[in-house]
Amino acid sequence: MPAVKASEGQDKVSTNTIPDWVTKAPHSDASYDKVITVPINGDIQQAKTLALSLASNKIRQQVSADIESRYLKKMSSDEQSYGELERKIRTEIRNRTGLLNYAQPKAVGTYENKTSKEISVWAQLSKKEIATSLGDELLATDKRLKDFIHVSERGSDLTQLLSVLPALPTLEKRQRLRDALSGFLKKPVKLDSDELANLMNTYITRKFDSLMVNMQATTTDSKPFEPYLQKALIEQGVPVSVRKPDMIIKYFLEFDDGGVEQGKQKISLVADAEMVDDKGSTFASVSKEYPAMEKSVSDARKQAMNAFTADIAKAIINATLQYIDKVNKSQASK
Repeated sequence: MPAVKASEGQDKVSTNTIPDWVTKAPHSDASYDKVITVPINGDIQQAKTLALSLASNKIRQQVSADIESRYLKKMSSDEQSYGELERKIRTEIRNRTGLLNYAQPKAVGTYENKTSKEISVWAQLSKKEIATSLGDELLATDKRLKDFIHVSERGSDLTQLLSVLPALPTLEKRQRLRDALSGFLKKPVKLDSDELANLMNTYITRKFDSLMVNMQATTTDSKPFEPYLQKALIEQGVPVSVRKPDMIIKYFLEFDDGGVEQGKQKISLVADAEMVDDKGSTFASVSKEYPAMEKSVSDARKQAMNAFTADIAKAIINATLQYIDKVNKSQASK
């Protein structure tokens, strides 16, 4: 069904017979349509601008919801191949991408009701216009992927991973645009850099899967808690192993007994962690006190340990994102 057409032009205000689109909401498979009616309150131009703004916002919300729905369906299937750490980092990058830019709705009909002193505005955004603007942005993003072809095959898995991770924001934006455009065109979209994108995504996943982290207690009193710390870190997606590491987590743990309060055991965990990369440099760090209350000392310690390991994982993720931003900003300034 083609886009519904208005009988009144965009810049003309009809004051005659109430048009059908005011009494019955217009609908088309080829466009997004919304009619908003607002009181005039003296200034007809201001009222018209307000009505158009409200209608446009409603349309943008619907378009964004449709785009996100398609994208999330695709992501839910892709994420099955990701480990926990990779999934968290990709999710953070997607969240930073924000909403996609596309064509804006336009007023295609305006009606002034002199009796009720109201103005109605019909806003419309055709799916063809959306597809055109998404396609332009997708082609530009696809071309940018070639800026990241210099992948290092030397050094540790961490070093090799960091050499390609700056491409991840472009890969994720490209995928989001592609899924959106495919939905509006109702057919798959082929791009020049498809093979390159697939190779990069596969490489990133393989390097995430190959990462190894070792534990190193900085005091003998901390060492007995290492098995619990390892288990909690693995649950957070941090790949702890005894194999040759890409990263070492140097840690200090000290539990203080706070007695019983409200029938629960109160404890406090003072904890430090320094994540050292394969070159001996500090990649990220955590230093914090973690209070906890549970029915037993062991449960309270587990609660505090989980909070500590969650902060370690978050610190690694944030340091990775900062590295990606730093490299991409440096490239953009050249």
